[in-house]
Amino acid sequence: MGVEERRLRRQLQALLARKQDLIIAKPGVLGNPANGLVDVPGRPGYDYVRTGDEQIVGEYLNVRVPSRYDLPVYVGRDPVQPYVEQVLSIRQEAYIDAGYSPIPQIPPHAHTHEWPIPGDENADGSDLVYVGWRQIRNFRLYTDGVNPFRIYTDGGPYYSPVLGHNIWVGVSQVDLTEAVPTNGKARWVLIYLDGTGTLRYRAGAERPRRRISFEQDSPVPQVGELGLGWVLLYDGQTNIEDSTTRQDIIDGRYPPSLSSTVTPHNLLGVSHSDTQALSPPGDGQVIIGQDGLWRARNVEGDIILSPEGHTTVQGIQNIPVSSTHPADGDVLMYDGTAGLYMPQPCESGGGGGGGSDRPFLVARWYADGPVAKATEVGGVWVAPVACAATGVLLYAMSRGISGNTVVDVEYSRDGGNSWSSVYSDPLRRPSLHWNSSSHVVYGYQDFVLETGDLLRMNIVNVATGARCISVQVWFASAGSSSKLPILWADDADS
Repeated sequence: MGVEERRLRRQLQALLARKQDLIIAKPGVLGNPANGLVDVPGRPGYDYVRTGDEQIVGEYLNVRVPSRYDLPVYVGRDPVQPYVEQVLSIRQEAYIDAGYSPIPQIPPHAHTHEWPIPGDENADGSDLVYVGWRQIRNFRLYTDGVNPFRIYTDGGPYYSPVLGHNIWVGVSQVDLTEAVPTNGKARWVLIYLDGTGTLRYRAGAERPRRRISFEQDSPVPQVGELGLGWVLLYDGQTNIEDSTTRQDIIDGRYPPSLSSTVTPHNLLGVSHSDTQALSPPGDGQVIIGQDGLWRARNVEGDIILSPEGHTTVQGIQNIPVSSTHPADGDVLMYDGTAGLYMPQPCESGGGGGGGSDRPFLVARWYADGPVAKATEVGGVWVAPVACAATGVLLYAMSRGISGNTVVDVEYSRDGGNSWSSVYSDPLRRPSLHWNSSSHVVYGYQDFVLETGDLLRMNIVNVATGARCISVQVWFASAGSSSKLPILWADDADS
C-alpha cells in the first residue's frame, strides 16, 4: 500500500468518524381518538401517537414535547437511542404555516415541580417552584410597562350580585392618568369590580404627600363591590411601579398585604349583615359560632384562658397535669398511681404505676430524590445513654431498575475523628435488590452503643434509578422498655 493510498484511507476514516446518522422521522399527531387519551395508562412516559394519515395508533416514548392532544409531532428512532421508538420533536412548521407562533418544546415534567402527586411515585419536587401570592394571576393588578398609569387585571371567575350567577371576567384595564394629584399632593385609589364585573376605580381624597396614610386615606369597597387592591398616586410620579425597589400597588386579594384597619366588612363583595345575636362575653370567655349566631362561651377542658389572654394547660385529654415545677431535662410522663401527668427525669423511667418506658427519638436518616453514594447522609445522632441494637432497616420508595442499594451505619467514640461500622461482616449490611418483592430489607447485627457514641449513615452502593430511601436503627430492649433516648447532634458539632 503506497503512501498516498494510506493518506487517503486515513482521511476517509476521519470523515466516517464524524458522520452523523440521518434521523428517519415520520409525522404524527398525539392522542388516541378511541379513548380521548394522550398518556398511555399503566405505561409512564409513553403517549399515544396517530401516524399514517392518523389511521394507525401506536405507543411512543415521549420525554421531549408537551402531552397535548392533537399536537403535531415527528416520531422515529434517535441515533443515540436507536432501539426506542419515541417522539422526536414538535412539527413546528404545522403551526408556522397556519400563522401561529411556535410552541415551546418542553417535555412533561410536572412530577419535578409538585409533591406529592397521588399515583406518581416520581413526584419528588426535585425542581420545586416557589410561588408568591403576587404571582397568582386571577384578578392580580399590574402595569404593562408601556402606559405609565394604566392598570390591568387578568380577570377570572366572579359571582355577580347583579346578575345572580357566576360570570367570567376577562382581561380588563383602567387608566388612572386623570387621578394623579398635583401641587405636592398624593392619594390612594381603590381598584374594584362592580356588581356586573366591570373594572372601575375610586380615588381617595388628596393629602399632602408626606402625610398620606393608607389606614386613614384609602377608599374602601362598598356593598356589591369586590376590592382588588389600591394604587398610590402622587405629584411628580412618572409611572406606577410594582418592583422590589418600589411598590405603588397594594394587593387586596390576600390578607398579608392589608392593614389591620381594613375590616372584613370592607372586603366583602356582596350584600351582608354585620349584626348577629352576641351575648356579652365574660372574663376569659371566647366568641364561638353556634346555630348561625355568635355566642360567648367559657373555655373548658384541658386549657384555661385568663382575662389577660394567658393560656394554662391543666390537663391532657382530660387527665390533669401535676403542678410540680419540672427540673432541667425533665419530661412529662403519666403516673398511673397518682392518675396525672408528672415531670420525670429523662433517664429515670416512669414513676408510680406508670411503668419504666423512656422517652425517645428514633435514629433515622432520609435521602430524598435520586440516591447517590455518600458519606454521613442527613447528619449525625448521639446516644446519651448506653443501649443495645439488633440491626438496621432500609426502605426505598423506588428500588430502581438494576443492581442493589446498600447502606452502612458507623459509630464514633472519639468525637467523630474516627468511625467504625456496626457490622462485623460487610455482607450483613442492609442490601435491597432492585427486583426484591419488598421495599424493605433488614440487616441483622447485635451491637452496643456507649453513652456519647455518635451514629452516622453512609450510602455504600446505589441501584440504578433508586429514589427516596429511609434508614432506621432497630434498638433492642433496655430493661422492660424497647424505647431508647437518642439526641440529634446536627453534623456532630454539639
